[in-house]
Amino acid sequence: MADFDGNMLRIQRSVWRTQVGPTKTEESEAPVPVIPALRLVLETHKRKVQPKDEDYILAGERQGMPLNLHNLANRLSKPALKEKGLEWKGWKAWRAGLASALYSLQVPPKVIAAILRHDLLTSWKYYIDAPSEVSVKAMQVVEVVIDTP
Repeated sequence: MADFDGNMLRIQRSVWRTQVGPTKTEESEAPVPVIPALRLVLETHKRKVQPKDEDYILAGERQGMPLNLHNLANRLSKPALKEKGLEWKGWKAWRAGLASALYSLQVPPKVIAAILRHDLLTSWKYYIDAPSEVSVKAMQVVEVVIDTP
């Protein structure tokens, strides 16, 4: 369940498939910033479903239960990516792609961790992948330092 005020999602519990429970960590309860594109999707869904205050922000239309992310990917993500000639690799891969893209844009790792709602070590270890061109540029900086008398 989450509280959505237009700018932030406030996470209150965890849903995995059909299991509802507490969040795994304190970081999991951190607010999630909502960019305009996501705000539009959430507000459109809210108008369509017309949830009660206690309902889930991503409640299904028929039963009001949390959306099953596996089904959501099958209905929306996979077809949208297939249309672009891309393959869906799963939610973890999507999050890792987001983390790596943010890192490539020079977003500080601590901010990336906050967006993912993980601690810094987990974000570094499992989500942020430095593209090879970033590594090459880093080694070029080292080369300049080494070659400087």
